[in-house]
Amino acid sequence: MSDVEHRRRLAGKPPMKYHGKWPFLRVLGMQEVASVLFSIANLVVHLYGFDFLTDKINALKKPSSSLAAAGGESLAPPPKASSRAAYPFLWLWRAYTVMHLNAWVWSAIFHTRDTRLTERLDYCSAIAVVVAGER
Repeated sequence: MSDVEHRRRLAGKPPMKYHGKWPFLRVLGMQEVASVLFSIANLVVHLYGFDFLTDKINALKKPSSSLAAAGGESLAPPPKASSRAAYPFLWLWRAYTVMHLNAWVWSAIFHTRDTRLTERLDYCSAIAVVVAGER
């Protein structure tokens, strides 16, 4: 593709599309560097959010702070028996987060190497996230 496009440029011809896409220049082996970086950034944000949610649930499981143990008032809510009682839809948020993480991983892989398999896995995982988010 790059040889053909170089010859076309020397002949003064405009670039061609290949399988519906404009020619690209690989950077560090990646076809679409910005898309890969943004997919990884979204993956990191979803991991951070999942960790934040897990920390909040774990905080609800723990007994009140040492201030309450010393006889003072605690601003924290009273501990619950389990995370299920503290937050009954935790399993749903975890499943939804795993779906998002899967989608962002396949998005990064697809934009690194566009093959039939990576395209299908990227699109199918993205569609699954959209469908799961519908009411």
